[in-house]
Amino acid sequence: MLADPDDDTLLRYAHAEMVNALAASDHTVETLDLAASDFDPVMTTEERRRYETDSPIVDPVVRRHADLLGWAEALVFVFPSRAWGMPTLLKGWLDRVFVMGVAFRLSRRRNKVVPGLRHVKRLVAVTIHETSRARIGVRGDPGRRTIMRTVRLLCHPLARRHWIAIYGPALSEESSRRRFVHRAVTVMEGL
Repeated sequence: MLADPDDDTLLRYAHAEMVNALAASDHTVETLDLAASDFDPVMTTEERRRYETDSPIVDPVVRRHADLLGWAEALVFVFPSRAWGMPTLLKGWLDRVFVMGVAFRLSRRRNKVVPGLRHVKRLVAVTIHETSRARIGVRGDPGRRTIMRTVRLLCHPLARRHWIAIYGPALSEESSRRRFVHRAVTVMEGL
């Protein structure tokens, strides 16, 4: 999953290298480039009305994404972290695709959320922060919390997680940029 609205970025380069590494390891890879596909992150009124029903998906594009989610054994999110978390494209994708019947279901008997992505055994996030690690920490690192905690709760209970990030000051150092891409590729080779 690539949620980078910019055309020529370190993230896009890292994403391409990661896809190459997965393909070289004979993995079946389905890439969703939300910006290139003009994915609309805004939930429609009809989707909001149907959100807590047995059939919340009304858009065929969202249905396709949900179907892909149904067979994925690993989820890889590649996105730039903004001032207060992930980009709107990714947040909207999560809102529209991670719905009841896809990512979870509700146990009416126990009044509890039951994970719907138990087949997902790996969760990876690759991101760039334009500011320092300390400043992100003060803000609570909302993108990391969303992916590594909330999304993780919907996956297999023993799902392995990888958070790969580069922070503001290191972005200007070529060696740091190379290490960032290398780490992302190494994690892909280990999937």
